[in-house]
Parts: sequence; C-alpha cells; structure tokens
Amino acid sequence: MYVNPSRMITFVDNPDMNRFLKASDINSLKQALALIFTRPGIPTIYYGPDQNFIETRATMFASGFSSEGKDHYDT
Repeated sequence: MYVNPSRMITFVDNPDMNRFLKASDINSLKQALALIFTRPGIPTIYYGPDQNFIETRATMFASGFSSEGKDHYDT
C-alpha cells in the first residue's frame, strides 16, 4: 500500500487522541517509546509524552488552549 513503509511516522500519542498516560503508567510509556525508536519508521514524539500529559489537547504554555493561564512546561 505504501511505497516505502520505513518512511512512515510512528508515535505513541499526539494532541488529537487520548494520551498514552491516561490509561497507562510511566514505565509503560518508556517501554512504548523504546519500541518506536527501534522499529522501522520515523520515530516522533509530539509534545506531551515528554511532559507526562494525560489530557487531549493539553497545552504547555499559559497562553494555550485550556491552560487556565498556567504554564505546564517542565524542563
């Protein structure tokens, strides 16, 4: 179906879907991320897993959607 499946982007979650951590734990997230880094495809981390987000459409910065005026970015 795809000309080159190894060029497909792989990810465990993104802002448009339920977050991985909403139904799992941090150790499972680490294992899932390790998997996408070792499988064929282009591993991608959309913002969120790196900040332990659990809500869909969560934002990192105070001016973002539904942030309640607070930064949610943790270095």
